[in-house]
Amino acid sequence: MSPLRHTRGPGPDRPDVQGFPAPEPSSSPGLKPEEAGKGRPPEGPRSSPGLMPRPHAPAPRSPHWLALLPQVDPAQAGPGRPSPQQQLAWWALQFTPRVCLLEEAVLLELSSCLRLFGGLRSLHERIQREGRALGLLDASAPGESPAMAWAPNALAALALARGGRLNGLTRPLSPLLDALPLPCLSAVQVQSAMLARLGCRRLGDVRRLPRAGLARRFGAELLLALDRAYGELRQAHEWVRLPERFEARLELPWRLDDAPALMPHAESLLRSCCAWLSGHHAGLSSLRLGWQHDAMRARDCPPGGELLLRSAELTRSFEHLQGLLREHLAQLALPAPVAELRLWVDRIEPLRPPNSDLRLDEQARAPAREPLSLLLQRCAVRLGPAQVCQSRPQADARPEAMQTWAPWGGSTTAPASTGEEASRGTDTFLGNAASPARMAALGSPASAWPGPQPSWLLEPPLRLLSQQERPAYQGELQLLLGPQRVEGGWWGWPGRALAQEHGGQAPQVQRDYYLARNPQGQLLWIFRARGDLALASRAADPDTGGPAQDDPAPSMHWYLHGLFA
Repeated sequence: MSPLRHTRGPGPDRPDVQGFPAPEPSSSPGLKPEEAGKGRPPEGPRSSPGLMPRPHAPAPRSPHWLALLPQVDPAQAGPGRPSPQQQLAWWALQFTPRVCLLEEAVLLELSSCLRLFGGLRSLHERIQREGRALGLLDASAPGESPAMAWAPNALAALALARGGRLNGLTRPLSPLLDALPLPCLSAVQVQSAMLARLGCRRLGDVRRLPRAGLARRFGAELLLALDRAYGELRQAHEWVRLPERFEARLELPWRLDDAPALMPHAESLLRSCCAWLSGHHAGLSSLRLGWQHDAMRARDCPPGGELLLRSAELTRSFEHLQGLLREHLAQLALPAPVAELRLWVDRIEPLRPPNSDLRLDEQARAPAREPLSLLLQRCAVRLGPAQVCQSRPQADARPEAMQTWAPWGGSTTAPASTGEEASRGTDTFLGNAASPARMAALGSPASAWPGPQPSWLLEPPLRLLSQQERPAYQGELQLLLGPQRVEGGWWGWPGRALAQEHGGQAPQVQRDYYLARNPQGQLLWIFRARGDLALASRAADPDTGGPAQDDPAPSMHWYLHGLFA
């Protein structure tokens, strides 16, 4: 048996592990001081009764830096518009607020938002997929170097991206950097000619040289860059800030007099706008594209023009705005050649990201189809706004005035009631019910609307002949439900004029609606005009339903207003 080693515990002159003085040895009679602790378990560290136990501190997150190399396009450079690196930085702000510019790359610190985007792999795949789709990242081929890399610090991530290495987190960083060539660090590349004469081909060769000699011959910048890349020194960064407004200009390389030929140049401005919107987590419903004509234009030609693009819903999708702009330019005729383009946004609104579908069936995995609103909007641009219409509900009790038709693309919400409408009072029904448009604006259920509503309204209503005050349409009608009082309209008719009722200057109505059935079993929606507000309309033959002679007594008429399908 191996001999036991006695571990010297904390004594009176040494603090224990918690920072408090060690307890005094027991002074029981008959026991020596060295025998005081025998025969019983050792006492744990005591805590002061006035202090609370220390909370468990969370483990610090390990830094995660992602380097992105923007797509280099000399045609995109120019005054008045953001550079490709700046566009990529704006777009990257949708993932994290810690975005900085380092030489030619964009660096993102993602340690605090990996869980929000589903983990490291999911976030990397999304950044690479969406960045390439928008044209901000290099679409590298399988044999080429990738456009991104990640590492524990910013300079190491940049060096790995230049050297064609992706992952600098799962393996030790020093061997990865030692194998990179000299041009992967800019401070080393400046001295690459002299270092090559010394036999250095890799970064590891430079690190093995004496530090004092490197500092004397090449200066402190080289050692500083090496220490930062290998994680021995920290580096301060200046975070990218988004501008509050977006406006970009582009001078064309040559004059263009064909509107569709402006599309490739306008796409570069539109790409910058989408990157700016992504950084703001916002979308737009309108966009303006302006142009300036050549100075050698005709005297009667205006100096420029402007095109307003409207979207049916909030969006920052480059594909949607690109298609909308293409449709407008296809119908535009330019009076003179264009020399400069200008794109700006007047107003943006916060855009919520789409909710992920939890279904696992084939329909959920299928690619998303184009929304109906975007299809109707494209048809309205191509065919004209008057050819595609939408209905707008109106806060009116009269069935003819409950909705109007307007060109597609406007607001589909009911107008808010003004003080003038409130002074008129609400429309009166039997049972004190409100109109459907008013109930929809107030959030009332549809079941609160009194009585059935037909799917087909006749305009104007068809006047029925009556026999002993009983209406007839292809035979005598049987009243099933009613009456339902509709009264109001003295304030006029918004948008268009109705057939005037006798005895009033405005289209005021006072009607009692009934649900009726004829001998053929057809359900009809009829009403009876009360008092001297009888509607001037065409009469109907009681047997055939065709026009008949006018009734000489128009005081109390029956009208057919709707048919049930």
